[in-house]
Amino acid sequence: MSEKIKTTMTEFQIIVFRLRHHEHFGRSTEEAAAILETSPSSIRNALSAVRRTSPQLFPILSRKDWTIWRWWTEHKRTMKQIVKIMDLSYKTVQTKLLRTRKKLGLTGVDREHEHPHLRYEDIEHNIGNPDWGIKQIF
Repeated sequence: MSEKIKTTMTEFQIIVFRLRHHEHFGRSTEEAAAILETSPSSIRNALSAVRRTSPQLFPILSRKDWTIWRWWTEHKRTMKQIVKIMDLSYKTVQTKLLRTRKKLGLTGVDREHEHPHLRYEDIEHNIGNPDWGIKQIF
């Protein structure tokens, strides 16, 4: 975290952000509240304040969304493989990928950190094909 961002956030907000953010501890609001011995609304309020001062740090993905996304993008697994690995339904994995992609603002093709196989339209149109994924592209 840069020095400028740190100065716009209180110590409590930094702790909450790190507890909640998927690239740090990835805890739920309820888990963060229990760890800090405070209410979930206090956690939500702290994150709202962080969002106002540092919107570039968002979105925050759930632990499950982040895990599915990483299996898909970093480990190059198909949706069918992720279903087996995580013991989820095919529809759940597909929906999580679509929503995560939207949350991350990935809409075009060939952006700096995007690949053609991650287009929303491709995922959406391959609903009935559980083997569709990165393996088919590369």
